[in-house]
Amino acid sequence: MFLLSYIGDVGLRKVIHAETNKSEQFNGFAGWSFSGGEGIIAENIRHEQRKVIKPSIQASRERDYDRKASI
Repeated sequence: MFLLSYIGDVGLRKVIHAETNKSEQFNGFAGWSFSGGEGIIAENIRHEQRKVIKPSIQASRERDYDRKASI
């Protein structure tokens, strides 16, 4: 039943696609940043981590804003 709703409802497909992309982006970010010493955050010092994360968060917010503006 859900599959028929999914196929017939464009709005539902857009919502599911957008949410899936969020999950994939988070997983990619987590892998990029915290990969057991090979990630970008290799030190366990909070202020050093913040220096690395803040620009990434800002860039992510800008991409989300641009994506939402284009829809």
